[in-house]
Amino acid sequence: MRWLAPRTRRICWPFTLALLARFDPEMLEVVLPQPHPCPWDPLLQIGQVAEDALARHWGPGAAAEVMADLLAAADAPPSLLAALQPDWAPGDDGIDAKRREPSLLPVADLRRALLGALANLAAIKLPTDAPSLARTLKEGRDKLQLELPREAFKATLPVLADYVQRGAKRAAGVAEAMLAGK
Repeated sequence: MRWLAPRTRRICWPFTLALLARFDPEMLEVVLPQPHPCPWDPLLQIGQVAEDALARHWGPGAAAEVMADLLAAADAPPSLLAALQPDWAPGDDGIDAKRREPSLLPVADLRRALLGALANLAAIKLPTDAPSLARTLKEGRDKLQLELPREAFKATLPVLADYVQRGAKRAAGVAEAMLAGK
């Protein structure tokens, strides 16, 4: 019945899955927490481990769905939500798919970085021993499931923007060189 809830209200389940990924045995081998906000490369590495954990337990594509729900509930900027959508959308009739304009944004990496930021922040803010974690979640789950994603995404946005800007400059340089015949 979760699919009947509006996307901005689907926070409990994706938050739980993100926390489970944080406490996955492979994630426990990753050195966490990293400094917050975390640089791009460590975010990708942490996010990849979290994505693998979600895929192992909930199937391929679970990370994309978890991130979409968490971003929507965390009031992420519309530009970020749009960038993380698939490159097709249902047509006006709801049947035919219409392709969007191609994008140079590395959507999978953006998702991984955001998931990595959330896992890293969970490592900073949440206790690791089971009794303390259970008590923390019991007492403040409603608050945590909104605050942790918002804080993680807010701190990660400048890192994401910097990465995208650097990539755009590199792509522009390659395009200029190609036009100049170099």
